[in-house]
Amino acid sequence: MRSISHPEIYAIGDAATPAEDPGVRVRMSAVTATIMGAHGSDSLSAVLRGKTPKPLSFAYLGQGIALGRHNAIGFNNYPDDTPRPPYFTGWLGYLIREGFVRYLAIATQRPGIFVWVGKRRYGRAQRRQQTRAEKKQMQPRRA
Repeated sequence: MRSISHPEIYAIGDAATPAEDPGVRVRMSAVTATIMGAHGSDSLSAVLRGKTPKPLSFAYLGQGIALGRHNAIGFNNYPDDTPRPPYFTGWLGYLIREGFVRYLAIATQRPGIFVWVGKRRYGRAQRRQQTRAEKKQMQPRRA
């Protein structure tokens, strides 16, 4: 989330593009902006304490799209951002989407209560890849 040319500058929000692969395609949305904002504050806090910031990692649980006043569609898209049934439309879709929007509004006003799915996903994937490479090196070579 740091600028490549100026490491003292951080880009935070859904219009920023992370340097590392967070595990999903990054799209512009309130959820993405909130996650990147929380990650940016975690990164700044780590740097100020003299620690290395953790890479950005997350997953979308679902997506809610407003279709007008009191009308929306919502669906599950975990873990790979592919829409999956059941699809919630109309008034029910609106209520579900509105619940998430209100949660995000509350979470941005109360630091520390916001958690997101897949927060440590990138680190786990890196460790698995490193373990596989180490195991591969340890295997005897066949003639």
